[in-house]
Amino acid sequence: MDLKQKSKAELLAEVIKLRKRIGRLDKKIRENVQPEKAFQNPMELTRLMLEFANDAIYVTQDVFFKFVNSKFTKITGYLPEEAVKIPAINFIHPEDRSVIEERYLMRMRGAEVPNLYPHRILCKQGDMKWIEVSSVMITWEGRPAQLSFMRDITERKTAENALKQSEQLRADIINFLPDPTFAIDKQGRITAWNHAMEELTGIPSQEMIGKSNYEYGLAFYGERKPILIDKVIHPSSVVSERYLSFNREKDFLMAEAEMTHHGKTVSFWCKAGLMRDNSGNVIGAIESLRDITALKDMNAALGILLKKRENDIKESEEKFMLNIKELVLPYLLKLKSAKLDMPHKVNIEIIEKHLAEIMSPFISKLTSRYSQFSPRETQVVSLIRSGMTTKEIARALNISTNSVDIHRQNIRKKMGFNKKKVNIRTFLISLEND
Repeated sequence: MDLKQKSKAELLAEVIKLRKRIGRLDKKIRENVQPEKAFQNPMELTRLMLEFANDAIYVTQDVFFKFVNSKFTKITGYLPEEAVKIPAINFIHPEDRSVIEERYLMRMRGAEVPNLYPHRILCKQGDMKWIEVSSVMITWEGRPAQLSFMRDITERKTAENALKQSEQLRADIINFLPDPTFAIDKQGRITAWNHAMEELTGIPSQEMIGKSNYEYGLAFYGERKPILIDKVIHPSSVVSERYLSFNREKDFLMAEAEMTHHGKTVSFWCKAGLMRDNSGNVIGAIESLRDITALKDMNAALGILLKKRENDIKESEEKFMLNIKELVLPYLLKLKSAKLDMPHKVNIEIIEKHLAEIMSPFISKLTSRYSQFSPRETQVVSLIRSGMTTKEIARALNISTNSVDIHRQNIRKKMGFNKKKVNIRTFLISLEND
């Protein structure tokens, strides 16, 4: 089929589409034209279809408009009598004119050019609009001309540009993140590879963007296998054994991993999350890595220091116990064998019990768990544990029994037993065995 036949076929297809819309012509047509007369007159029928089509239709010949329909006026703001007096190229946005002129000349010479293409136009009020044009060659009044169908796509272009700006902003944000970060779409194609990732892997972004088949796995671990970012999109994915732990939170998956970098093993904290569109549909995933090698080394060093501190404390306790046994207990035994009155004997017994408690882990456990006890309450607790009654405690501490009762109440309250039937002495004995 030659170009002339092809153009006629395309024009016929457009005419058929327009004829299908004849049944939906608005009231203005039905009021001003009698339908039966229109169908009896093919020229009138053609005029109606051109005039009331949903698309703007126009004919250009010798760089001027020869015909424009009402939809053309609605889009551009120019009335037919105004449009035919202005060179058609003047409607084209200055930045698009050279391309449109070239296509027009090529079509006039019979060359094949894209049949559907978008570009910008300048309207009567000075505003700019995006249009999409489909053109065919025809004969108009015995000479070659171009028949075009134009559709306003400004809203679509605005949405596309907004999406591009949003994607560019996202790419810029990812690029300036200090942590190595990359993103993929649902098909596993790399859509972002920031500067920090370039520094980590030594691979520039232009070599990674658009690649799939686990190219990022090859960059990290030297093998094309699923990694954390794949598992966040497809939870059933089996990932490398290099991941030491996993933790999932809604759309995010976190793990610790190890990789060989510059000949040494490096530890990373990895976090991958789903990316969604405005409707909540998953469109891909993003993953960031943070080098925690220094932190792990520091934790190991801290563990060594804590262990040494525990050993030092244990050694100090042992020295303290030894001093008590060698420097205090011998004199206490001598006092016990001396002839003392009853109050002094009681005091000696209390001293002996307290020393025994100090040398046991009970007091340290008690003071660490109930640091809010006052010194006097700590004394009362020790005497309660030893089995002394309220009177015996009052006599030993030289205070009234009422004071002992108040201390008992405060002790129960601080231990959380003020409203519970718990035997304090039994609890204190069990504390030593914890």
